[in-house]
Amino acid sequence: AINNMEVKLESDRQTKFNAKYVNPAKNRDININIDRIPGKSAHVVITNGARKHDLTFKVGDLNLKNIDGVFNIEVEGTSLGEQVKGSIKGSKNGDVNQVQMELEKGTKIYSN
Repeated sequence: AINNMEVKLESDRQTKFNAKYVNPAKNRDININIDRIPGKSAHVVITNGARKHDLTFKVGDLNLKNIDGVFNIEVEGTSLGEQVKGSIKGSKNGDVNQVQMELEKGTKIYSN
């Protein structure tokens, strides 16, 4: 049952998006703040009390008006106090599209 909840959303629909969700009964105090430079980068900060994710995404070769499968997205920042760094890359060879992902979080490496 929801007995006490607060939700707030704000956006200029171009460069800023802010969201807040508070529900003390569920121990939730979540804030999402996104600042973006269209076509270049997005800085995303997500907090829930003391838990924090602070990530910057940088975009290269990604054209949403003409999706060709070739793109590069890099991410860098921290997640729950651990350093995060990685990338997602899309490439095309003839009719075959490939997506390659690599992410380092602390001492762990994730890739496909």
